[in-house]
Amino acid sequence: MSQVETETEVSISERALRLARAYPWRVRTDGIVVLPEPTKSVTAGGIHIANADSRPSLTGYVVATGPDTKDVKVGDKIFFAQYSGQNLDAGHGEEKCVLLRLEHVRMVAK
Repeated sequence: MSQVETETEVSISERALRLARAYPWRVRTDGIVVLPEPTKSVTAGGIHIANADSRPSLTGYVVATGPDTKDVKVGDKIFFAQYSGQNLDAGHGEEKCVLLRLEHVRMVAK
């Protein structure tokens, strides 16, 4: 992994934690609020991907969880199913989040 990718991941995870502190959501049951990572428009080899912004992200950082989500906690990086969840505006249109159910989470990166 290059230095640029590492800095990007850190900034996204920090944004997710800052968002979690700023907006103390009360999520019901097995709900999870996720800050999706931006899709990459350039590969590691330098190839530009057309329409990268139109593809939904499949990874993100957990911002809030419901009481029934024992395996996932705030700050975890998760991989979720494509086209799952509901898009949310996290206050003043600053951040776009996704509300998922636990069944849509495919993997938790530790």
